[in-house]
Amino acid sequence: TKRQAISLMSITATQLRSRVSIWEDEIMREIIVNSFGKAAGEERVIDAAKKAFETEGLDRINTLLITVYGDIDLVEADEMVDYIRQEIGDDIASFFYAKVDQELEDIVVVHLAGWEE
Repeated sequence: TKRQAISLMSITATQLRSRVSIWEDEIMREIIVNSFGKAAGEERVIDAAKKAFETEGLDRINTLLITVYGDIDLVEADEMVDYIRQEIGDDIASFFYAKVDQELEDIVVVHLAGWEE
């Protein structure tokens, strides 16, 4: 499968834009999926992921960048990534980045960017 290891790290918006810019230059493809989900509460990571999935085009991608912002820990990050990977299946390469932002308190924001290579 094309599964990648989960990593939780603090990454600045500038660093993320730089990495995405490099990927965009390498793949030279249009982003097909660009969606956000935001949620709070006990099931916030799953609820945010579900909201992000309320978009069209997921059936046309083979690569997905998952970015999460919020005051989350590794257990929540793992739960969210497992949910998303179950939804998209093993045929889609997925990459995960997290920005720990304690100012968001109980809110989690998930961004999905997907494209076809």
